Amino acid sequence: MKSQNGMGFKGSKEWEVLNLLRLGHRDAFEDQLQILRMQRLTNSPASKIALCKLIDHVIKVDGQYAAVLIEDISHMLNDENTTVQNEALATFARTVEQFLLNIFLSDCFYPNHSDIKNSIADLACARHLIHHLLLNNSACDISLELDYIAISKLVHNGLKFAWANAMRVLMYELAFFGKLGILPHYDNSGPKCTRGTNAQEWYTDIRRNTELVSQVSIWASDDLALLNSCIAMATNSKKQQVMIRGIMATEAAITLIIYYPEIYFDKFAQTLVAAFTQLQDSFSVYEMMILRLFTSSAVQKYHPVLIDLLNSVGYACTLEEIYEKSHLVACFNHSYGTNQNCNEAIDLVSALKATHGLDTLINYATMGGDVAILDDYQTTSAARLFECNPDMVKNLATFETMHDYTSKSMRLSPTANIVPRPEIDSDTIPTKEIISKDEANSIQPTSCQEITQHYPLYITLLVTQMMDTAVSYKWHLKSNVVSCQTLDRFVPFKRTLFYKMFLGNVVPESQQGRLYNKLLDHEAHMVLLERANYNLGGSKLLQICTNANRIGVEQLMSFVAESRSLNVYETYLEKVQDVVMHKASVEIARGLSLGLDQDVHVILSNNQDQPAYTNLVNIAIQNLYSPDILDVVELRDVYIQQFGKFILNLPYIPHDIVNQLQSWLNDPNSIRLSFSLVSNLLKRAKSTLLKQEILLLFLSCTTSDNVNIKQIFLKLIASPKGLYQNASSTARYSLSNLESTHDKLVGWILGHEACPKCKGIAALENLQLVQDAARLSCRPFWQWPQDFIDTIEQACKAGDSKCSKNGCGFNYYRKQLTEPCSGKIPSPDWNLLSSVWIEELLVMLVRPQEVNAHPLLIETVEKLGPVMEPTEAIIVAASKNPNLLPFICSIANELMDGLESQAATRCHVHIQELVLIFRYKQEHDLFLISILSHVRTLWLDPRYHLFEKWKQPESIEQELVSILLDKMELVPEYILQLCPFLLAEQMEKLISHLFFKVENDEYIRNILELMLSAPPTFRQDQKVMNFAQPQAYMYACYKLDATGPLLKRQTGLLDFCIESCISGQFPVEAALSACTFIVESKERISAIFGRVLCQMVQKVPRTRSFVVQTILPGLVMKQAWQQQALWRGVVICLSSLWPSNKEPICKILLQLPQQHGEAAIKTLQSQHNATAYIAAKISQLESSIHIPPYIKTLLSL
Repeated sequence: MKSQNGMGFKGSKEWEVLNLLRLGHRDAFEDQLQILRMQRLTNSPASKIALCKLIDHVIKVDGQYAAVLIEDISHMLNDENTTVQNEALATFARTVEQFLLNIFLSDCFYPNHSDIKNSIADLACARHLIHHLLLNNSACDISLELDYIAISKLVHNGLKFAWANAMRVLMYELAFFGKLGILPHYDNSGPKCTRGTNAQEWYTDIRRNTELVSQVSIWASDDLALLNSCIAMATNSKKQQVMIRGIMATEAAITLIIYYPEIYFDKFAQTLVAAFTQLQDSFSVYEMMILRLFTSSAVQKYHPVLIDLLNSVGYACTLEEIYEKSHLVACFNHSYGTNQNCNEAIDLVSALKATHGLDTLINYATMGGDVAILDDYQTTSAARLFECNPDMVKNLATFETMHDYTSKSMRLSPTANIVPRPEIDSDTIPTKEIISKDEANSIQPTSCQEITQHYPLYITLLVTQMMDTAVSYKWHLKSNVVSCQTLDRFVPFKRTLFYKMFLGNVVPESQQGRLYNKLLDHEAHMVLLERANYNLGGSKLLQICTNANRIGVEQLMSFVAESRSLNVYETYLEKVQDVVMHKASVEIARGLSLGLDQDVHVILSNNQDQPAYTNLVNIAIQNLYSPDILDVVELRDVYIQQFGKFILNLPYIPHDIVNQLQSWLNDPNSIRLSFSLVSNLLKRAKSTLLKQEILLLFLSCTTSDNVNIKQIFLKLIASPKGLYQNASSTARYSLSNLESTHDKLVGWILGHEACPKCKGIAALENLQLVQDAARLSCRPFWQWPQDFIDTIEQACKAGDSKCSKNGCGFNYYRKQLTEPCSGKIPSPDWNLLSSVWIEELLVMLVRPQEVNAHPLLIETVEKLGPVMEPTEAIIVAASKNPNLLPFICSIANELMDGLESQAATRCHVHIQELVLIFRYKQEHDLFLISILSHVRTLWLDPRYHLFEKWKQPESIEQELVSILLDKMELVPEYILQLCPFLLAEQMEKLISHLFFKVENDEYIRNILELMLSAPPTFRQDQKVMNFAQPQAYMYACYKLDATGPLLKRQTGLLDFCIESCISGQFPVEAALSACTFIVESKERISAIFGRVLCQMVQKVPRTRSFVVQTILPGLVMKQAWQQQALWRGVVICLSSLWPSNKEPICKILLQLPQQHGEAAIKTLQSQHNATAYIAAKISQLESSIHIPPYIKTLLSL
């Protein structure tokens, strides 16, 4: 559409210029066009392509500008850029007729005008370039994946390929010359086009211009020679690209003959026959194109000549035979102009009548039977009388009517097993008054006794006759009565006729299945042919309709899979739906007439073992199911959706579909269809019995030993749009009478339902317990955390809340909720399937006694029996519903290793639920520790946005950390998992607890490992969120007030920090920051710090410069020599740093008191012979720094 309305360059300069022409501002248009042409022809290839599009639109709006714009087309056809050449060629191919007509007319009106002569010269140049392309281009841009019929059509619609566009230009030129009647050796021919034209007045003006006619005749002669050469070239080469060129050239010649037979038949006939003779065995498309000539009424007088030419080269065929063969392609005639209509097909009936008498035609229509009649019935008059062969009817029909009736595949062969029926007494014999003696002798009516005895045969014959009558009558209406004007009247008649026999109750059950299959095959046949009538299926559909021995559902499904389109399938689906609805209506009417229940589902299901309706639906499902379509990925989802709609729209869905769904589970592609139908049937099916069976199938799939089946059906639980929707109902139990008991239990806890004596838990002033009970009131009791329930029981005992009143108290209501109901069982509420039912079913698979469920659910689980691994389904449900997490925790010890890890991975996102669980958890739980490790990973992920959630007023993340810290005395392993999210003070508290009370240094090391495992993105937020950083950890380890045996453990922790620095895990900057904090703090520095400094400067070279410049001066300022053990470490540190830091150490020595300074200098002298350097350096500093006298004396200065 863009190329037709100019939307391709809307808003551009070309758009503005084109609008000037459309608005009638011609002067402005011509000025702007001239400027734009000069600009675009000298600019980039994109500018030239835009100019091509503008030329296309201008020529179509006003063709008189063709004489000017042909110059630009000629230039761009010779452009160095291939894309520009191809765009110019495509533009010229779309507008060649307008260019020829307007340039020739301009020459007629202004014969001596120099500009017009230049235009003709430019046109000649463009033709020369196109001829050169046709001769030398290999058509390599045409995809070899296209079939040859599609390649032949490129001549008419291929605007994408250069060679196809060039051939199109050549075909249009010859068509234009055919309108003029200007061809060599064809004097006074005049226009011989077989179509009407809207330009009949201009050809005489052009023909009067003798000079122009002389030049154009030469052009026409060249075009003829070139086209014949392109056709013949394919016969002399085996290269595939040359064959492609030959096919398109042949298509162009065939089209020209059909439109201008008087002119072009003699020009191309010999060449076409020669190409056909040599290439028909390898390329069937040649035969198809030749056969098209026999479908044209305009070429009919040349048919005998063409037959003789074909016979002369060995293609033996009579005219009648070629007509019968060629009518299949009658609707595939192409037109070279958009305003031309398709060529009419030849009147084959009239053609045959010319050579055959009426009696012969009647014999053709009624000769020998198609049905393979058993030898026992060869003498039966009805078998001979009812049968007729429709082959001749096919040949007499046009393509539109062909096959629109019963074919051989629709005929019903008699069953091999003839079951006698009970005899009847009376025979229906015509009286002598009705029939004459001769008629009585010639036709013996069949007795009712014989018909009853051999009823399968007569049913078959009657049905076949009905079908033949219907289709023959339709063909008669279309072909001979009113020229296809009464088809709408006939369709209801045909359907009524077919449905009466096929879907009524007159056919015995033993014959019904065969009839249904044949009817559905017939509907598929009709759908394919209806599509072929409108030329929508291409060559593949034509091949199916002509070559297949049997046309039915199998061929339709195969065509859908190959064509990658579901249009045909959707049409067929509608037909099948109509058939099923009709049968349902028949069954319902029959049931009502017999006084059966008024409910439609009861009538359709209240039949015997294999009712007719159920039989038809099962056959329809089998016919609609196609593994080939399921294999096509791009069709699969839509196909499954359409199939599901068909099933769900059935008036009644037979229960047999469950077996069908189960059988599809074994195929990797069909399992998707079964999966979709199970989901939709559980959601939308009306039959509760069917839904119960589907529910059982669903449970068996979610617990299947087959991993593929289990994983895909678990998606119905896990998917947000799946079957399981935990928030879809406010109900808490499948047994509705438990709802009131649950409300009483919650009321007792909150103090609403308690008696004055016990007053419930609320009287104990445990506000948190009451608040959590109120929060849990909306979920069933079995979803409450067990530790919360235990806390309530302990609170009852502690508060002495026992009551002598019968029917009051926590345990009383709890017993009512967990014990089986003794009263009337309420009817099942299927609205709870997607929420409460699935939860209770999945729980009962693991622990059957855990839930007090509806008997229907209990029965379903019992039918399923024991399964190998029942827990994965409830784990998947828990990942979606946090209320199930307490139950997962209660069965965690029973889970296999893989499933325990899977449960932790899926459920760790329920932070709010974890807060509730840990609030009442008093014991060590490995599963909860695993969940917390996943929580830590979740929070460290930047996508979680912990910073935004942490700073919220009621942050559940902060609440969880706070609760775990409170549980530190009981289970320190919990808070260990979340140690990266502790504040510095909390870190100190945790390390101190682990060091002195737990006495587990491995836990303390794990804290550092977990902190260092945080990603860099999280470390950037640590400062903002005030979380403890590695330096806080090191400081906390230093700050431990360890004495005696504990001192060794503290030293080991600090050494672990240094070792982590060596390995690169612990940031050196963090270690130095911790040292700085120790030196700058107002607290007394521990002696262990000296050892830390020695380890750092000896093992971590990066720290030496900072230590000598910052840490050691700080220690001197704090008079570290007052602590003998600390000072010993400082002196060792000075000795270690001396080789690379002599000058700053000299300055430090000047600040020491005499006793400690002399000792330090002597130590350095003994280890490094340092006095000479110290003396020299002090001599340099003497003028600027005060030198203590003892140093001068010591150094003899």
